[in-house]
Amino acid sequence: MSDLPNIFRYATKELSQDAVICWLAEWANRSDSHPMTRCGKDFVALLYNTATGGTAVPEDVKAVSVIDRQFKNMDIYFICFTLRVFNDVKEMA
Repeated sequence: MSDLPNIFRYATKELSQDAVICWLAEWANRSDSHPMTRCGKDFVALLYNTATGGTAVPEDVKAVSVIDRQFKNMDIYFICFTLRVFNDVKEMA
């Protein structure tokens, strides 16, 4: 059995936007050279920059964990770890 991220882990009955976002975040958690790993890291960096006004690049994304749906009234929840400290982020509302 393959250890590649599987979208049906999140979308068990039908495909959904939340499932695709979780699936991409799971790809970002890998450290291989698979094209989807880069896509996942691009996506997580884009989310981070959009939410905070930061300047993260895909190479800054080192790990993503606790990928969960419907957590404390949030559709999607995950934690992203980086090796760089960002001083250019705006205060989040």
